[in-house]
Amino acid sequence: MNKKLLTVNDAKKLDIGTVQEFYKNHISKSQLNFFKNFTFGNDVIQKAEGSYIYTSNKKILDLTGGIGVLNHGHNNKKILDERICFQEEKRMEVHKLFFSQYLAALSYNIAQILPGDLNRSFFPNSGAEAIEGAIKLAYKYYSGKRKYILHSDISFHGKTIAAASISGSEEINFDYQKISGVDKFIFNNFESLKKKVYEIKQKNEDCYAIIIEPLSASTLRKSDNDFLTQARDLCDKENIILIYDEIYSGWCKTGHLFNFLRSDTIPDILVYAKSFGGGKASISGYTTRDHIMLKAYDNSDDFSLQSSTYNGFGEECITAIEAINLIIENNYEKKSLENGETLRKILEETKKKFPNIIDEIRGSGSFYGFTLNNPFNEKIENLITQFIPIKTYRDKNFFKKLLCASIINQLYQDKNILTFGSFASDILFKVSPAIEIDKKDLEEFEIGLINVLKIGSLNLIGNFLKYKFSKK
Repeated sequence: MNKKLLTVNDAKKLDIGTVQEFYKNHISKSQLNFFKNFTFGNDVIQKAEGSYIYTSNKKILDLTGGIGVLNHGHNNKKILDERICFQEEKRMEVHKLFFSQYLAALSYNIAQILPGDLNRSFFPNSGAEAIEGAIKLAYKYYSGKRKYILHSDISFHGKTIAAASISGSEEINFDYQKISGVDKFIFNNFESLKKKVYEIKQKNEDCYAIIIEPLSASTLRKSDNDFLTQARDLCDKENIILIYDEIYSGWCKTGHLFNFLRSDTIPDILVYAKSFGGGKASISGYTTRDHIMLKAYDNSDDFSLQSSTYNGFGEECITAIEAINLIIENNYEKKSLENGETLRKILEETKKKFPNIIDEIRGSGSFYGFTLNNPFNEKIENLITQFIPIKTYRDKNFFKKLLCASIINQLYQDKNILTFGSFASDILFKVSPAIEIDKKDLEEFEIGLINVLKIGSLNLIGNFLKYKFSKK
């Protein structure tokens, strides 16, 4: 082979122009074009620590928390130290013919911190893979004799075929082939859920699982405690496996160690990921009750059905062990709830100043956001959209999306504050800081947000469009 390959040092030195060219030619031109619309899409990050990321000439306050991955902040020193020690000692990473003390210890620790008999765990790599594993486990528990799984109409569980099959979010905007036996109920509506279960029974069929997000990360809507209790009772009555998806909301992101712990319910299978890896490891997990795992997989023919090449990698396991211990030892639950009180006060005070921009405030713990009011009245909006030729832009939320993107870009451009948003069914401006964030950083966010919103909706949109087209 005569072509020159880049080294790691070469990669570290790539400038933004070269990076963008490589994205264009080797990854995705559309992805490139989308992120170039934002100021942060034209920066190269040199390093990151705590709540900050750094370019060659800027220090940026990161309030995205890595989209749920960085409860511990960027490059937490204790997590880094454990990984470096593991590498320097040349510990064995993986070998399926030997037992792993790291996998055993992590499984034990998970069992200690979860309620009831949630004792049996499996650790794949991504959240979607953990969802797949939970679906497989529930289906296998009934030996394939039950055919239906129910999910909510706004759920988002991932982008693989099975995970997308049980996702109701508009984020999955292509009609992929789906697994069979899927139906949906209205989010946080027990009568809708109950109706679906008994409609299926009337067809002489049964549900093998119901999957619920105690908090919908896509929309920041919460399943209330009454709904969770009624769903748990229904699953007990009809012998249906109850799955909770806490991929984003877990590990104290929304306050409690897991969001469902605010209720008196316990799922049959709990799925988690994101900050489980301490911001350094690609690891997820699902944990189930003893009798479910034992019946489904604990026999000589079937135990290997729950396995994958990369599950239980040593360094990933020790990273998760350290991440969990830091969460418990440093009382992340208390810190996250305190962050939540601060964020809610910030957003409520900001809404008083800008009621024409901020609509509904949602969230808990270290995960908050707000929906936006339409910057135009209906008549003006209808007039403008008549002249927008691209079909995908002519939707009811187009101008809310544009305003949300404008706020995000202005905060980054003017204040060096990185935030993010949801652009599916509910248009949300979001902040999801590291749990260890300093209070002065949240004060900086408050000042920055107020100063940006003072610019006004139409001027913000004008600034964003000017930036967008100047970069073309």
